Amino acid sequence: MTEQIEQILLVINQCMMYRIKPMTSPNMKYKAGEWTPEDFLWQGKCVVVARGDQCIVKFVDSNTDATFAQCPVGPGAVEPVIDSSRYFVVRIVDETQGRKAFLGMGFQERSEAFDFTVALQDFERRLTERKERANKKEEPIDMSAFELKPGQTITLNIKSTAPTGKKPSKGTLLPPPSSGKRAQFSAPPSVQKPAQPVANVQPQQQPKKDSIDSLLFF
Repeated sequence: MTEQIEQILLVINQCMMYRIKPMTSPNMKYKAGEWTPEDFLWQGKCVVVARGDQCIVKFVDSNTDATFAQCPVGPGAVEPVIDSSRYFVVRIVDETQGRKAFLGMGFQERSEAFDFTVALQDFERRLTERKERANKKEEPIDMSAFELKPGQTITLNIKSTAPTGKKPSKGTLLPPPSSGKRAQFSAPPSVQKPAQPVANVQPQQQPKKDSIDSLLFF
């Protein structure tokens, strides 16, 4: 059997635990004012975790993270006292031997006690909603409304998007005609110089290729 993964729901760093006297009557209520300094038992972290469909309150050592005790949440497992909003009575369970005990538990701040109560309520609410969804049967969909009756047909009118070959209307820009050849630039007309005496005519030097390239490419 594989071990279930625990999801941490809440961590409160400071929590106190006390020894309490057992109830002598079912009609009696717990009072934190009756706990004395001699009843103080332990101090550490309170960690609320979810393990599958089970919510567990763990009391963990602040230095070693060792579990001091744990309280599986269920009916009568966590009860508030009648004289303070910061203190509760929890039912501790020893899973190895199956023993149970009731201990007092308290927080330093009322906001921490409020967060503790809300964490337990939220888990119970989510668990109830999950069970309701699992038990709810999906109603079958009546497909007869989507079926064709004998003799019925369906006509689909699909508009074609293929080119029709019509001439473009007036005002439509046409692409320039392609000659299939790369455009060429004609050389600029040469400038005629006045005739010079034959004796002074010098052979015209051809321009270097580098100078031509420098004029055409930029």
